[in-house]
Amino acid sequence: MDQFLETGYVALKKLTSKLTVFVNENDGALYWRSKFSKTEESPMGYRIEAFRNAEGSYLDLDVIDTSYIDINVNKTRHSSFNLNPSIVNDLRELIVSKKRAKNRGGLILRKGNVFAYCQAPSYVLS
Repeated sequence: MDQFLETGYVALKKLTSKLTVFVNENDGALYWRSKFSKTEESPMGYRIEAFRNAEGSYLDLDVIDTSYIDINVNKTRHSSFNLNPSIVNDLRELIVSKKRAKNRGGLILRKGNVFAYCQAPSYVLS
């Protein structure tokens, strides 16, 4: 994460003004990577609060929190983007329309620059 903040973020902002990062604090693969890592640093995409600058301000990017999606996700919760219609539709809208998260459908603002998908939990039935 430190490397992204020091070099990657700046380089990407030179290429595009619209950056989106998908984060899942329940991601099993990133969890285990953090446990077996030789550094204290959490892997990118595992901690929502990590996307801030040294002063604590949110970076100029959209953070999509997929931690609460429990419909059409695999057990490790690592690569569910191809299984969940909300994620697929959002990726399509991001790529085709190049809109920021606040201007895309199906997302709700949680705080700062963090958005989540607006969908009912799996225990809600019709």
